[in-house]
Amino acid sequence: MNCEKGYALLDVIVATLILSVALGSLTAASTGGRKALLESAWKTKAINQAQNELERIRVQGLTQAINNGLVDPGYTVEKSPESGITLKINSDWVSDSPNLLRIEVRSSWSRGPETGTVSLITLLTGT
Repeated sequence: MNCEKGYALLDVIVATLILSVALGSLTAASTGGRKALLESAWKTKAINQAQNELERIRVQGLTQAINNGLVDPGYTVEKSPESGITLKINSDWVSDSPNLLRIEVRSSWSRGPETGTVSLITLLTGT
């Protein structure tokens, strides 16, 4: 009986197939991770822009914010403070309290096929 040591062609083909599947899975996971990372970065930018705008409004106070056009009760004020991000500031008086303004800042982005919106809501009282 002649017993030769080594790998048969079938062994090499199976090993190559397993390696291909493993590399394909790693590539897909890497691509999905990169997409999630980019989306997270845009969400963070959008949230920061919305928070900054709410803080600007709060610091100025209700009367001054209305006079400066930062908010317009019953209407929408639109701004684009950073490329790719748009802020829409909706405000309206709370019906039960004539001196209380509900403010919603919607921060939206669009980058190619990827789009998203975050919304922050607060109440501001006049003094």
